[in-house]
Amino acid sequence: MTSPNSVTSHLHEFQRVIGFKDYMDVGRWVDMYQARDYLKLCRAIGAQMKLPNEIALEEATASTPFRTYAMSPTDEAGRGTQGIVAQVTIPENLPIYGTPAFAAHIIRITTGDAIGKIPAETAIAIIAHELSHILLHSLRHHDRDSEKCTDLVPIALGFANIVRSGRVVTTSTRAGNVTTTLTTTYGYLSDAEFEEAAATVKAAVTKWRSDAAAVANLLGRSRRESERTKREIERVRRLLLALDQSRRRVRISDGARIVAMHAPGYFDDRRSAVDAVLRSWFNGMPTIQQAMHYTTNVAAELEAAIEGGERGMVALSHLRADAHSDARILNRSQSLLSRAIEWIRHRWR
Repeated sequence: MTSPNSVTSHLHEFQRVIGFKDYMDVGRWVDMYQARDYLKLCRAIGAQMKLPNEIALEEATASTPFRTYAMSPTDEAGRGTQGIVAQVTIPENLPIYGTPAFAAHIIRITTGDAIGKIPAETAIAIIAHELSHILLHSLRHHDRDSEKCTDLVPIALGFANIVRSGRVVTTSTRAGNVTTTLTTTYGYLSDAEFEEAAATVKAAVTKWRSDAAAVANLLGRSRRESERTKREIERVRRLLLALDQSRRRVRISDGARIVAMHAPGYFDDRRSAVDAVLRSWFNGMPTIQQAMHYTTNVAAELEAAIEGGERGMVALSHLRADAHSDARILNRSQSLLSRAIEWIRHRWR
């Protein structure tokens, strides 16, 4: 990640592969951390990242020191300078994501003595970073060994706010009249890179919300329009039945249209046309609306759904306009008959 646009380009690639997720409320995760239920916390973070694996925790000991991939400051030897919080074990033969073998793989996380001594937000960000290594390696991502690239995964998957809160920790110590403040930045992204990444994901997620709301609005409007159209078709059918029973004369100019209304299946065809408009558009709607990740494909499907919904609304309005036109003709024939009856009654008074 050396080019100025590498953050955005990596995120766009992530959107195609793993998708973005909306920001979530992590209050319950903070509660887990404060209750020192670290296993439950790791499992909750893994579930948010769509990792289907069982997770096992073990504590690091003096006899089993570890080098770190962790999102923490490191020295020249690759050891955490502020105390290692957690490290994930990545086997060389890690199965590919999405396979039964991967689902059966147990993710092993080793926790250091620093866990429990840092803010909950920082611990959550570090664990998410560690699990991101598993995700990238299982996807065989070409930049899976890049710490900066790994730092982007939690941001893509809805952790931006928690990472923002936890990536910078400030502590103060007082000795006599002297107060010393230490600010530690966790992670490998610069402040500018982090904000660029967060803004990119936020813009995409905002569009996701907007497009999803537009689709939901169109769904409601189309259902209401289809019901109105069917009611209008039914009204025309009843008007035609009344006209037939009265055996009254109609305008010559209206005759062809009224004859057409007597064609077999005339009203069934119009009701079917309404249903066909809805079917052609509703197919796939549940999948789109229930999507948990905002992938490039979901973005394209939402845009296509909006376009299709707008076309469907136009088609439904045309069908209702046709039915309304039929009703106007039949009502006009009723009006002509009423006036003729009134004329005859007046004539023979």
